[in-house]
Amino acid sequence: MTIEALVFVSFLSLFLVSAILWFVFSYGVIPKIDKRMVDAGESRACPTDIMGLRVLMIATAIGVPMGNPLNHDGNP
Repeated sequence: MTIEALVFVSFLSLFLVSAILWFVFSYGVIPKIDKRMVDAGESRACPTDIMGLRVLMIATAIGVPMGNPLNHDGNP
């Protein structure tokens, strides 16, 4: 196996794992977060999901803590 084939297989497997985890997060975790937000009297984080950007926004709010320079809005 050449190094190019090894790199290709590595990136392809990383892409497939990322796609599966994105699917699990968007269909397994996001509805639970939405339900907890509605129960708390808040609106959904974003009413529409265009190309998975809502999932990315919620994952960023979870992953980037307050006080981080990347968190400009101060999302907890």
